[in-house]
Amino acid sequence: MTLQEIKKEFFALRNGVTASQLKQAGATPCPQVFGLNIPQISEIARRIGADSDIASTLWTDRGVRESRLLALYIMGLLPAPPMEAALELAADVQSPEEADVLAFKVLKRVSDSASLLPLIGEMQPLGAYLANSLMRHLE
Repeated sequence: MTLQEIKKEFFALRNGVTASQLKQAGATPCPQVFGLNIPQISEIARRIGADSDIASTLWTDRGVRESRLLALYIMGLLPAPPMEAALELAADVQSPEEADVLAFKVLKRVSDSASLLPLIGEMQPLGAYLANSLMRHLE
């Protein structure tokens, strides 16, 4: 699946009510929100499969909520990242929603993921939130 096909799918599945609610609640800093729900994003990721190039491209698309979340779901299908890559992802988190998905799909699978907790906890602005989310997923 190409990036253009992914964006067309986002457009086809868009939900204006959900997108408006997310924007009004300040749940995402992304200027573009299609309003897809997590099961829809998860299904798209399953169809794409473990593709590190697409995941990387989507993660760098900082302006689209669904691109960032889909990137994390795809990363969850890939082998666990090394510690350094995990810390780079953690430092780039833009919202609590991204933090939760990153902890659930990616960080908990990192070798010795508990050692990430103090390093992530010091990151601003969402480090403490992300560390808490990871800790919940490690229990």
